[in-house]
Amino acid sequence: MNKQNAFKDLILKGNIVECYFDSWDQFNIYFLNNLLNQEEFVWRGHRKKDWTLTSTFIRNLGDEDLLFEEINSILDTHLDIFRMNCRGQSSTLEISRNNNSIYLGLENKLKFYDNKFKTLEKNIEKIKENTQLFSQDLDFDIDQPLKSFDNLKEKFTNELVFNNSNTNVYDEIQKIKIQYDNEWWAIGQHFGLNTPLLDWTYSMYIAAYFAFIDFDNSDISNGNRVLIAMDKSKVTDLNMDDKITIIDSYSYNNSRLLNQRGIFTKGPLMSSMEKWAENNDIKSLIYKFYIPENQRERILKHLERMNIHPGTIFPDLSGVAKYTNLKSTIENY
Repeated sequence: MNKQNAFKDLILKGNIVECYFDSWDQFNIYFLNNLLNQEEFVWRGHRKKDWTLTSTFIRNLGDEDLLFEEINSILDTHLDIFRMNCRGQSSTLEISRNNNSIYLGLENKLKFYDNKFKTLEKNIEKIKENTQLFSQDLDFDIDQPLKSFDNLKEKFTNELVFNNSNTNVYDEIQKIKIQYDNEWWAIGQHFGLNTPLLDWTYSMYIAAYFAFIDFDNSDISNGNRVLIAMDKSKVTDLNMDDKITIIDSYSYNNSRLLNQRGIFTKGPLMSSMEKWAENNDIKSLIYKFYIPENQRERILKHLERMNIHPGTIFPDLSGVAKYTNLKSTIENY
């Protein structure tokens, strides 16, 4: 498949772009000619072609008919339980501890504001009650003093919450909380927690490793594995509740994430990513490239020559053990 006619075999299936290849070499040439400079693409590999882009947490919720707010509440509880049970794991959670200090500092600030508001509200309610009692015997419009109370609260809000500036403390806290939670989700994903995240990589070749590393003899002759690309530029600045968020984790001490050139997506929470793209009519967000199962050994050998193998993808003893096993089972690996 040369560059001139490469795109003619692309199939638009719903909102998903698909293409089938006869061999790894054919796909690799296609990639080098057409996709090498697609900087907005991130990649993921699936061993089974019918697997959908659904996070472990959402998949384990099953078919319950839940509202968006209900799913978020379940997620918050799940993450709180994980955080609580991580006490004592300080060396692993260094980055999160730093974010924790920022978040808790802002949260305490918010509690201070809330207490001030509650005091103000109580005083206003007392004045309203007295005003209503007097208004029964006096001929005047009660709405006018109530408007004054609302103006007082607005003034109080501007002074305390905005600090007479353009920064809303509530918005600031929410932004930090999302960053704080995302770091915890990334740590949990690394250690096997069911999360709303999906793992991606900036490298197509690392995605190919994950698609083909595990042996599957269920349909060697006719089966296909899948390399999935997502155009992350299509999901930036979307103004909707259930959306896809790109997460570049700052877990600097996570050598696996660094070696795998990892990145995460969070969401959608109400469906698979494929269904979400269809429901929101976002075309060409996801590309699926199908490569025959029988190309597995050739692909793994090619990747090994590029220094992509279990020992580099998982830079610990488990990676070394898996690398050794492949050396013993694949000829000339």
